[in-house]
Amino acid sequence: MQHGTSLSLYFGETVMVFCNVTALGKTMRMQLPVMDNRNNAIVNPDSRKISDATMRCLAKCIACFGIGLYIYAGEDLPDLDEADLDMENILKKLGLAKNKADLTVAYKIAMKECRGNKKAETAVMERAKEIASLFEENK
Repeated sequence: MQHGTSLSLYFGETVMVFCNVTALGKTMRMQLPVMDNRNNAIVNPDSRKISDATMRCLAKCIACFGIGLYIYAGEDLPDLDEADLDMENILKKLGLAKNKADLTVAYKIAMKECRGNKKAETAVMERAKEIASLFEENK
């Protein structure tokens, strides 16, 4: 991906920023006014406001290729494919816990290994609950 040119043009006392991005053999062009939090154009913006608008314009342009579009649309990050996770091994480590303290440590490690996959995290939580209940029964 190549970030081409960015340009700022004044329209009266307001500014419009432009951006070109070339990726996958195609060039996309976007523009974005320098706006405040209410989406109104800012009169005589300083360089920081222009820089922020330029970065937003770049993100918008990249999103037009579909790269990271789920983030620009405000959606959550996609789940990792379960094939990428070794769930059998992750759950097996939970079963090696000898007491609640071991289970707590194993649980934290297992959750990190899930890498944000909600389905995998749910499986780890359920298995940890089962094991914790066994510790309660053996008291």
